[in-house]
Amino acid sequence: MSGLTSKNSISLWGNIAKNKVIVLVDCGASHNFIYAIVVKQQQIPITHTKQYIVEVGDGRNIRCEGVSKNVKLQIQGMKIQQDLFAFEMTRMDVVLGMECWHLLVR
Repeated sequence: MSGLTSKNSISLWGNIAKNKVIVLVDCGASHNFIYAIVVKQQQIPITHTKQYIVEVGDGRNIRCEGVSKNVKLQIQGMKIQQDLFAFEMTRMDVVLGMECWHLLVR
């Protein structure tokens, strides 16, 4: 996975169930990600996967595993349901990458 590599992004407030989350919409991210602690705190089911590597903006590669399937996310009134890969992020709860870009630019 390429991961989180772009400076072309915007942060928004969103909700998973009734819980507020900070969402980074990043057109440079190859996939959608969710902060592993949010998965645990909100008891979002996670499916174990083979280990994968996420390349972050500073060039580091971080080993991760797990995906939360069909997570329902609401951003400014728009409802999105996506698979989110678990990741140890800082400052963001969810990253929506290229997989969701077409949903957000209607």
